[in-house]
Amino acid sequence: MLSHLKKDDNSYDVFYQNLLEYTKVGERMKHIFIIKPDQNNKNIEAMIVKVMQGYRYEIKYTHYPRHATLLAKSYSGCNYRIYAVGGDGMIHEIVQGLVGSDNELVVIPTGTGNDFARSFPEKDNIRRIDAMRYRFFAENDSTKKSEERYAVNIINFGFDSRVVRKTDFYKKVFPGSAAYAAGVADTFCHKIGEDWLVELEYDNGEIEKFNSRFTLALAANCQYYGGGFRSAPLADPSDGLIDFIAIQKVSRMTFIRLIGDYKKGTHLDPVMKKPFDKFNGCMVYRKCKSINISGINDLCSDGEIEKAFAIKISVAPGVLRIAT
Repeated sequence: MLSHLKKDDNSYDVFYQNLLEYTKVGERMKHIFIIKPDQNNKNIEAMIVKVMQGYRYEIKYTHYPRHATLLAKSYSGCNYRIYAVGGDGMIHEIVQGLVGSDNELVVIPTGTGNDFARSFPEKDNIRRIDAMRYRFFAENDSTKKSEERYAVNIINFGFDSRVVRKTDFYKKVFPGSAAYAAGVADTFCHKIGEDWLVELEYDNGEIEKFNSRFTLALAANCQYYGGGFRSAPLADPSDGLIDFIAIQKVSRMTFIRLIGDYKKGTHLDPVMKKPFDKFNGCMVYRKCKSINISGINDLCSDGEIEKAFAIKISVAPGVLRIAT
């Protein structure tokens, strides 16, 4: 995974050196850079052209939603290295076109949150990682389902997915972080908690069901979401399992008291593999191979918001080849 880019010369120097290393490792491959046209990416484009002299490469620009998926699919042959130049949304689109192929994914994190990249702080050469395969239902009707999709980071529901939807609305009125603050405030002032039916299937085939009111929940392949919330600190994208974490209905004051630990990743005991005592009675943590949830209003998959009533998620082991 290449370094996160900041708007300073030193960060671009580090990025340049990392790109040189990736190019040397994959010198026999063809390198495909998928980029969203943006003024902020001009320096990156110039750097790519400079580094890639003498190598086989292409720079492809996206022009409409899911264009990155089509571009990734168009290189379905072996021996390609696909670079996702952007944020988590760009990665999500490219993954839809890469899953199951032998092409390698490299992430150049130039987005706002860059949460997927946070789970790979160390260089680890080439490895295969899991993804989460899912279908969702927009209404309480099993015939009206989405096509099969993949999430590589986190799918979340409840309070924080509502915040994403509200933030998208407030972006029309407020700039940057002000839109997010307005989204949080709006969500917090309305009803918190939804009645869900949750069914988890474990690796041994056992089924566990919950029929309860939840504040929020997530299905995690990696550890971070929401611009740095380490809410799934025990998630491992290579263990063949999905981490399910849910906060049940709590008061607003309790929610405020717990959210700091939830952001820092100090809500789960890494030794005992369970929530710390202060979360007893209000948090569910499980590792499982499939999740069915009904009764939701929205879902947010790798940062992309969708209207949904129900979702079915299963682990897809080792379907993505990634250079970290």
